Amino acid sequence: MRLHSVSIKRFVFRLTPPAIRAMMPERCIGVYILFRNDTPIYVGRSDHCLRRRLSTHNHLQEATHVAWEFTPTVQQAYVLEAHLFHQHRDHLINKIHPALPEGSSISCPFCVRNTKQALARAFNRVA
Repeated sequence: MRLHSVSIKRFVFRLTPPAIRAMMPERCIGVYILFRNDTPIYVGRSDHCLRRRLSTHNHLQEATHVAWEFTPTVQQAYVLEAHLFHQHRDHLINKIHPALPEGSSISCPFCVRNTKQALARAFNRVA
């Protein structure tokens, strides 16, 4: 998988439980970013049901908007979450590095200093 061929589109929605339930199917895994206005404040993932995770999130009162992306595998969700965490960590409430998926042996490719090398490692491992 080549990075330049990847097209990622995210939409940002008001963070309300009814909106999440209306727009998001059940039992999809993926990654989300919570925003306060236009500032990312929390990056997370769900390895089981993104809809349930967001509908009952403990930072609902602090966030105004949410963006999410479904992923086909838990490992891809972890890599995307780690990327977003490293990209926005100066603004985030969650200061602890994302946890590895249960039973996974992959490591964070973005803890490598060189971003191009980190991206290559991430996509070679996950693809």
